[in-house]
Amino acid sequence: MTEKRKKKSGRNPKIDPAVFRYTLRLNAKENNLFLSMFEKSGMHARSAFFKKHFFGQPLRVFTEDKSQLDYYTKLSSLHAQYRAIRSEEHTSELQSHSEIS
Repeated sequence: MTEKRKKKSGRNPKIDPAVFRYTLRLNAKENNLFLSMFEKSGMHARSAFFKKHFFGQPLRVFTEDKSQLDYYTKLSSLHAQYRAIRSEEHTSELQSHSEIS
């Protein structure tokens, strides 16, 4: 009975747990810059964002350009109109061919 029983329930331990923690202090200007970069990145955790930025891993920043969105919607509607005209032409040609026969 001197042996300890291992628990079979609970979470599996990580192979390489992150146990080292650091504190970072920023002034107001640096904090605003950090927050704007963090928001542009689209990441959900500030610590993960900081690690990627600090260790030089590539960051993906997504920006939404309203002018490109407007261009894309207008181009899509133009293409839809073109397809509608082409289908009307084909339908009228088929009808005219069926009337001749």
